[in-house]
Amino acid sequence: MKFPRRMDAGARNDFGVMQALKGFISRLGKASEVRIQRLKDQFTTLIDRIKGAGGDHPSLTDTGLDDLQKETDEFYAVKNFVEKLPAGLTPPQYFNLSLELLRKLGRANTSMSLNKIYTFMYTAKTKGKYYDVYPVVTMTSVHSTFYRGFNFHWERAPEYVESVHRTYSFFGVRSKFYEIKPHELEYFLQIPTFLPIFISQ
Repeated sequence: MKFPRRMDAGARNDFGVMQALKGFISRLGKASEVRIQRLKDQFTTLIDRIKGAGGDHPSLTDTGLDDLQKETDEFYAVKNFVEKLPAGLTPPQYFNLSLELLRKLGRANTSMSLNKIYTFMYTAKTKGKYYDVYPVVTMTSVHSTFYRGFNFHWERAPEYVESVHRTYSFFGVRSKFYEIKPHELEYFLQIPTFLPIFISQ
């Protein structure tokens, strides 16, 4: 990739780190998807065998299968949501639809945890800079008045910013933080919520 001139060596390194991180999360997500399907198939086979033996097993819910079913349901809810998205909406409309889904999945948080992925609404004040209104971010550090993290949206347009490793002031956050699981990231990045805004001088 040809980098814009405004990116210095540190920013290029940040871009490479973000791409490597996204690649890792993508591979993790694909592994999780395969795992979910494999375990679901094994569970279905097990239930069929129990039913075939004319029995029931009351302790099945104690083996973590409830958690597996929840994870499976959530994954397919996200997958189906993205595959059925209507065309031609604006980024705010797509963002609001995404939040409806994430609320139903119980993903709304009042704070962020390090190394997890979130989307939220954000407004910045630094003049002469671009910011993304609906970032999709993995948080790398928390400080007294701001967060730092990689916004995956900037991969599409790194020429807008000096670095894809961004700072988010607590005071600029305009919504709750909505968690995206690693195996859902590829789906959420297909939703056109990227909205770069330039703050004029």
